[in-house]
Amino acid sequence: MPIHNIPVVQPPVRDGELFEAKRYHSGSERSKDKLRTLRYDPIEKLVNEHNYYTELLTREEKVRDGLIVNLNPNTGKVLIWRPDFMMKLLELRQNVADKLLRYGYGRVPETNTLETQTIPPLIINTTKKGEVYHTGEVIDNDED
Repeated sequence: MPIHNIPVVQPPVRDGELFEAKRYHSGSERSKDKLRTLRYDPIEKLVNEHNYYTELLTREEKVRDGLIVNLNPNTGKVLIWRPDFMMKLLELRQNVADKLLRYGYGRVPETNTLETQTIPPLIINTTKKGEVYHTGEVIDNDED
């Protein structure tokens, strides 16, 4: 039988073998049961928080554009709009969006391990082994 007529059979590919994909590990059944009894869904809470910050941002944009005027309750004077509050709201909403994004692609670990390689110091010996090399001036204490 010639070689080109031999059928080639490949072994079946198992999960994670081909692309070395990391497997998703969900929480334990005990923790899932606890969340069910408390009727707490972390994704739903994050979505509600994101919507809340979005509503606050649209209100701040209206205050910035002059469509809404804030008054001081004690004096009745117009309060000045400050952009730092809006920037803080944008940061908070972005933090919530980042947390939601991690849920969308399967919960990934929060720890980042960065490999830091320390370079050994460069040592240059300018004298022979056993000799002493002095730098600077020699102080003469004999003033006789």
